[in-house]
Amino acid sequence: MTFVILEDAGSTSLNIWIRRSLRSLRFDGNYPDFTIESVNAKRVALAMLKRYPAKVFLGGGRRSARLMVAVKVQRSTCNALKLLSAAGWITAAEAGRLMENPAPRFIIRRLRQTLG
Repeated sequence: MTFVILEDAGSTSLNIWIRRSLRSLRFDGNYPDFTIESVNAKRVALAMLKRYPAKVFLGGGRRSARLMVAVKVQRSTCNALKLLSAAGWITAAEAGRLMENPAPRFIIRRLRQTLG
C-alpha cells in the first residue's frame, strides 16, 4: 500500500505527495510530487479518495500550521491522480462522468482516451 498526502492549496489546487510510509514524515522545504490545478480535476480526485480511510495531521514547521490528510491507497489510485494532474483541466461535463464512477481504473481509462 501507498500513502497519498493531500494539502488543499486554494479553491482550485491540490498539492499531492506520494509516500510508502508516514514515519518521520517532514514537509519543510519539500515540494509536492505533483499538483492538481483545476477545480474539476480536484473534484474528481476528492470523489475518488473519499472512499478510503484518511488520517488528518498537522504539517508545517514552527512558524506555520498546515492541515494535511494522508490516505492509504492502492497504486492504481496514485496513477489516476498523476493523470488528473497531467490532464491540466477537464470540463465540468467530463468531471461529472468521472465522478459517477470514481474508480481509479475507470478514471485512468477515460483520461487516456481523452488525452489521446
